[in-house]
Amino acid sequence: MHQGWIGLDVGGTGIKAGLVVDGVIHVERKVATDRASDMAICEQLHVLVKDLMAAGNGQIQIGGVGVAVPGVVDSEAGIAVRASNLPWNNTPVCGFLHERTGLPVFLENDTNAGAVGELVFGAGQGVDDFFYMAIGTGVGGGIISEGRLLRGGKLKHAGEVGHIVVDRSGPVCGCGQVGCLEAMAAAPAIGRMGREAATKAGQGSLWDRMQSGQGIEAKDVFEAAAEGDPAASRVVETTGLYLAVGLVAVGRILSPDLVIVGGGVAASGQLILDAMDQGLHTLGAKPMAIKLSGLTQPGVVGAAAVGKNQTELKNMYSPTEA
Repeated sequence: MHQGWIGLDVGGTGIKAGLVVDGVIHVERKVATDRASDMAICEQLHVLVKDLMAAGNGQIQIGGVGVAVPGVVDSEAGIAVRASNLPWNNTPVCGFLHERTGLPVFLENDTNAGAVGELVFGAGQGVDDFFYMAIGTGVGGGIISEGRLLRGGKLKHAGEVGHIVVDRSGPVCGCGQVGCLEAMAAAPAIGRMGREAATKAGQGSLWDRMQSGQGIEAKDVFEAAAEGDPAASRVVETTGLYLAVGLVAVGRILSPDLVIVGGGVAASGQLILDAMDQGLHTLGAKPMAIKLSGLTQPGVVGAAAVGKNQTELKNMYSPTEA
């Protein structure tokens, strides 16, 4: 009998769930997030877990459940503290699900879950010390040190590379600081720089796109850069430079053996890696080992990896309680 892990990836608009065996999703479910209340979401998670337990059909032994959520979490207590786009209110997610399913349940911030996913199933396998950088709507980070997730002190905010200030003359970030990496190099910022660069150039594929009434998002900037649009290429170069500033700070503090890039912007592939390498060179910094994420669905697989990883750690240090 195979052993599997249930992964729950909770987002502001949707919940993705999967039964994961050896890093592969065998059964997958998706529902729209019911944001009426925190308990409404918990009940959705309960239904999904029961469904996936049944889908195992006795052929897959389910070792536990991992839940990945945005916002602030208390992983040790299994509580979702708060989030900007979900009604968490010190919600006992793990206790709720464990009482109803009998399975061990573990909770983690979504970016940290992505880091654990890379450690267990992805590009970080066999690497004890690495930094996971998720670049999408925001910029987040997760630290793996000596093979374990590093959360930090009381606030548990370790790895928040997106809120390193990289340009004090930059725009105000959502966190209230000025010129954060997230405000300068996340997907919305890349789209904004693309629109500004196209307007200034007055020509090129990005400009043509604007003239036809279409919007410009990060993916459009990378596509235009790949096709040789000079304005888009400059935006990608600038993005890589800002990300490199963040990486220099990460490198000096953590000295990771590897940086893994995930999130939506990672879909640009070699373009973003080359831009980051060039940014490091421009700063006069030493080269860093940088790889793209090894996970196709980091949310679900990362959540499942949290369940697997935490169960194994618990059994390792508390064998009589296993």
